[in-house]
Amino acid sequence: MTEIFRQLFPIGTYWSWLTFFMYLFAAVLVTELCKIGAAYLSVPTRHSFNPNRLFYFMAFVILVLLASLRTSDVGRDTSVYVNYFQQAVTFNYDIRNFFTFSDTEPAYFLYIYLLRRFTDSYTVYFIITYMWVAGAYISFIRSNFDDKSDYIFLQIFIFYYVSNMSGARSGIATGFLLFSLTALKKKHFLRALLLTVIASTFHYTMLFNFFVIFIVWLFNKRKMINKKWILAAVAAVMIIIAKRDFTEFQNFLKDTKYEYYSSVNMDERSLLGSIFILTTFLFCFIYYKKFALSSRSKMALVPFLSTLSLAVVYPVIFITGAYRIPYYYVLPRLAAWSEIHRFNKERLSKMTRVLYMSCEQFFVIMYLLFLFTRSSLDGNFEYHFIFG
Repeated sequence: MTEIFRQLFPIGTYWSWLTFFMYLFAAVLVTELCKIGAAYLSVPTRHSFNPNRLFYFMAFVILVLLASLRTSDVGRDTSVYVNYFQQAVTFNYDIRNFFTFSDTEPAYFLYIYLLRRFTDSYTVYFIITYMWVAGAYISFIRSNFDDKSDYIFLQIFIFYYVSNMSGARSGIATGFLLFSLTALKKKHFLRALLLTVIASTFHYTMLFNFFVIFIVWLFNKRKMINKKWILAAVAAVMIIIAKRDFTEFQNFLKDTKYEYYSSVNMDERSLLGSIFILTTFLFCFIYYKKFALSSRSKMALVPFLSTLSLAVVYPVIFITGAYRIPYYYVLPRLAAWSEIHRFNKERLSKMTRVLYMSCEQFFVIMYLLFLFTRSSLDGNFEYHFIFG
């Protein structure tokens, strides 16, 4: 049993229980504040001020402080980005590199250059950067989770937010992507496209969102929403292509700045970390009809379709090693999962529901422990406050 625990939760030299519980506490606090905010949002008020804004704002502040009050050695790649920032005294970029994916994206270089012109403090850099990232997270939650949503599974978002704390480029780009998905929900397709273009200039992998926009646009039409077989067919084709052109896809990122992603041998890769993703994909297909036809689920339609968009191409993503792409869509995935859980909980008695939610919370803690212990092996996991 001890050996199984060590394999599932590889606690190494860099592990810190205090840091883990701080992140877990932040996740619970942020989601509870959003839940209270959603409850107030659902209640009509005669006054111009609705308390929901206060609770969402408090959740926003917690995320900004979490990312900003740390030293530059917290996070595997944080010191790299701090170094980029401190050296950004000039702006020199060869636009040809953008089309060969051989250099850091131009928008990020421009951003840190402009920021560097009035400050050399990496704490200020953190504050400004993560006000944008945290704002995008909270805005998406506010738009896609209401008072009937499942906020326990939403706690999983904290791992991906902490990942964005390490990788500033992907964090900023994720902000644009989340606002893009919010625009899709309002059927503002041109705005979604523009935000995706901007996101891609911060991180090339955001180009995948054009495919998501196409799927959402296609299946938003009444005639198309019932044609699940199209997505199943695309998934089958992707599996066949991935199997037939295995070597080509494995070398897809070769000679680009993302070559590291595919450098891990396929024999060393495991689907263990993809179980939650694959389970969500499976349930999305099972509950497709409810998502498509339920008036309540219209709120989660864009997260649902973006999750399925990721599902049908996941075989190719897994082979190329572009592991960050599923990271970007964790909030849509959790929104879809929230609806799936609501479908199940509606059939439970009050006593059974309490037990169900207790098991759910236990699973979330164990899953976060699973994710964080693995990521801590890369080092720089322990949180250090700037004033410590």
